[in-house]
Amino acid sequence: MNVKLTRLLTPCILILTFVFAASAFAGSGKKDLMKNYKLTKCGTVVHIKSRLEWAPDPGYSMTYDKALKYVQKLNACDHKDWRLPSIKQVRKLYDGSVQAKCIGKSCHKGELFHVHPNLKLGQCCPWTRSKQGNDRIQSLNFTTGNEGATNRKSLGRVLAVRQYEKK
Repeated sequence: MNVKLTRLLTPCILILTFVFAASAFAGSGKKDLMKNYKLTKCGTVVHIKSRLEWAPDPGYSMTYDKALKYVQKLNACDHKDWRLPSIKQVRKLYDGSVQAKCIGKSCHKGELFHVHPNLKLGQCCPWTRSKQGNDRIQSLNFTTGNEGATNRKSLGRVLAVRQYEKK
């Protein structure tokens, strides 16, 4: 009887253990994500450790030169001191445990990024201010985590950044 009961219960115990472990892992990932970021009332995302405030992707692509002009004119959350981030700053946003859907028309079906979902990326590799020569700009691919460089005349997305200070 013990052998029959063991054979019957073992699959159930394994399934319950898997479900419990998976739900605990999923919950801790979300908790960790919220622990690292603060969402502001006006829609920006603050990376707590670096004290950097990020404005979401504007929803359209532009060349590097237009991206520079965009951040210089940006007035978000009553702040005008936005800039393009360095590659080092962008690297801090990449989180392999997080998956956010690509937002917009230029997305590939099922495309996911490893970045806070409130940044609403519409393309994998936003512009940075870090240059590689005169015509190439460093970027980080939020799908793979790999760094690369893009021609400044190509189209890319913008994540504007500024130093966060609590009001």
